[in-house]
Amino acid sequence: MKLISGGCSFSADKFCWPVKLAEQKNFEHIQTGVGSCGNDLISRKVLDQLLRINDYSDVVVGVMWSGHVRKGHIANGPDALKRHKGTQSETSPHHWMNESWIISNPGFFDKYAHEWYKWYFNSTQSLMETFEHVLRLQWYLQQNNIKYFFTTYTSNAFSQDDVNLSYTDPLKKLIDWDKFLPITGCSDWCRKYYPLDFPDINDEHPGTLQHKQFAAEVISPWLKKTYDI
Repeated sequence: MKLISGGCSFSADKFCWPVKLAEQKNFEHIQTGVGSCGNDLISRKVLDQLLRINDYSDVVVGVMWSGHVRKGHIANGPDALKRHKGTQSETSPHHWMNESWIISNPGFFDKYAHEWYKWYFNSTQSLMETFEHVLRLQWYLQQNNIKYFFTTYTSNAFSQDDVNLSYTDPLKKLIDWDKFLPITGCSDWCRKYYPLDFPDINDEHPGTLQHKQFAAEVISPWLKKTYDI
């Protein structure tokens, strides 16, 4: 089997859950995760990998969705990169499809991102867009009979704070929640069952053992029950 994984920093390094799952299941692994990545880029990068494959019979896709407040923007030339905290180079994972992507995350504002969030960010629109990204990938996977599972990095990834539900609920109802792992979020699960294993107790990012156990105790049984793999 071939595993295509997507996500943010929870899914991006050599010790994280998709790597551990691939080791446990003896899967070939294509990793698309990028630190701080938003759901727009997560969806696009996974779909890009799928479009390179002709036969989906031995493919399984696993996506750990990130917070809906994170955004990806193609940088409009080198001056835009210079303005952004942490200028990206061509060797950076934020350089993709021959474009440099600025990853905006309210967790680490530079002054230009701060202005964008202050004047242009809207929670309702943001959650709507995340649901649209989930649905775009879901519908492609379903249409092509591709095995897949979704989850979130934390329980508040799809936070409804300050959201007009009359806009978001119609989209939410279209999502196949049965394809989401039966947990509230990876970090929440790790904190409940392996609370002492966080590298930094004040950080949401799980450690190596937690990723290993998350793959073995949550994902692997779900794959066996759902797809017999």
